[in-house]
Parts: sequence; C-alpha cells; structure tokens
Amino acid sequence: MDTKHFITFSGLTHTKAVKRTAKCGGISTRAIYRILDELNVTGKLSNNAPVIKSRKDIMEKLDRFDKEAIERLVHQGFREVAQDIDTPYVTLSGLHKKLMDDPTLPRMSASTLQKVLHCLGYRHVTSGVDRNILLLERDDIVDWRKWYVRF
Repeated sequence: MDTKHFITFSGLTHTKAVKRTAKCGGISTRAIYRILDELNVTGKLSNNAPVIKSRKDIMEKLDRFDKEAIERLVHQGFREVAQDIDTPYVTLSGLHKKLMDDPTLPRMSASTLQKVLHCLGYRHVTSGVDRNILLLERDDIVDWRKWYVRF
C-alpha cells in the first residue's frame, strides 16, 4: 500500500477523503461510496468493472436504402431549384418537411438530418438575410461528379 496517499488523507473528514479519492482516481464520489458499501457488506472487493453502454451512431442505424433515399430527396431539391420551382434554394427545413411527408423514409429531427447530411458529404451555411440554412454539396463531390459524367 502506498503510504504517501494514506498519510495525506489522515486528518480529513470522511466526506473530504471520499472526494479527494474520487478526484485522484478520476471517478465519481458515488462510485467510491458504492465500493465502500460493498466492502462493508461482503468484507471483500470484487473485480466487476462497470459496463459502459454505448449508443449507436445515427449513421450506423440507417441502412444503405435510407441513406440513398435521403440522397435522392436532396437531389430532388436541387433539381427543383434548377427548374426554379417554388424555392430559390435548398434549405434544411424544406428537406426536413419533405422527409416527414414521405412515409417510406425514416422519421428524424432536423438536427439529426443535419448530422446525416454532414456525414453524406453536404455542408450548410447560414444565409445573411433570412437566416435559413442553405444546403450545399462539397466542392470535391461536385468536381468528382463532373469528372465521372464526362467519361
């Protein structure tokens, strides 16, 4: 046992010793109290590490069909802008409304849609006047598509 840490804890109250131990160990004070309770009840400590549950990322939840359907929705929006139908530009809120109107596409919030679009290679900027979020394709994707269509 390292007596250096034991000596610095002597003279502290129980609560302060728990707080300092938690800070030194990089864990919560609740974890220290759980360990002390286990030691008092069973008389020994077990080596059970806590299980950390990780949530799936949104891109892991979406399958290939859903990603391609969202891509089609975006490209449909770009085609409507090119034909000058209804909207002068593609916005995140407009895409989100179309996504919610289509029953075959997965339901998601606007912020989740923004994350998905970012992972699919789109970027967004905020326009100056009306504060809409404009959706743009990355320049490298546009260049690649022009090169691919050329051949």
